[in-house]
Amino acid sequence: MTHGEATISQWGVGKLDANPEMWEERKIAQGLDREKLFWGPIAVECDDQGRVFVVETARSRIQVFQKQTPLFYGVNERVAGGGGRL
Repeated sequence: MTHGEATISQWGVGKLDANPEMWEERKIAQGLDREKLFWGPIAVECDDQGRVFVVETARSRIQVFQKQTPLFYGVNERVAGGGGRL
């Protein structure tokens, strides 16, 4: 799974624009790395493309995770999914 990017969606920007004090709170936050963490998730769903959706009501957001193919780098070569020299 990939890690969250802690970016703000267009809907998040709309919510922050409607609540200017929330922009100020983000400015004084102790780093946005904690945005990647879950805060009160209430539902998890998977789709037929292998994506995992996690719904959080406390932050009014949905985090989407997608499996990535691991890449291993060896001597003068790049091998997708393993099976090569390291």
